[in-house]
Amino acid sequence: MNNKGFTLIELLVTITIMGLLMAIAVPNVTSMVDKNKRTTYIEDAKKMITLAKYKFESDLTNRPALGECKKYSITILDRSDLQNPPYDGKYIENYSFVTVKYNGTTYEYRVQLVEEFNSNKTTYYRGVKLSESTTLYKENAKITTVTDSYTTLGSSTFKHYNNAC
Repeated sequence: MNNKGFTLIELLVTITIMGLLMAIAVPNVTSMVDKNKRTTYIEDAKKMITLAKYKFESDLTNRPALGECKKYSITILDRSDLQNPPYDGKYIENYSFVTVKYNGTTYEYRVQLVEEFNSNKTTYYRGVKLSESTTLYKENAKITTVTDSYTTLGSSTFKHYNNAC
């Protein structure tokens, strides 16, 4: 007798093994995608600091006094490298900025970057809370600076441009 094909038991075993592999692989892939999106926020914040440093260094006439700061909104920076936020939303102008503060010896740079995006007919806000530039270069920057999704901007998580200093 010439049998071609698989038995029912062989098919069930194969499907069970594939199901187990998928149960392990899907959460890992989802976790990797989320880590990549968090990394995008950090890299975009670093780009904003670089753009603000360039703008600040090219204008020697307008320096903040001791204890004061100068603010650079995302609207006055070259945003060509910041056009694709991780969740395909948009970076909010009044909540995405860099501050430069003079502490007596050096200038300190701080950045905040907030994306507004929609999911399931709800508006969410996610991004980098107001952080010093040195914090963004630490190994755990994704954990300490990138916030989880919030549905309101009124919380103390994100500072408004006018209250940044």
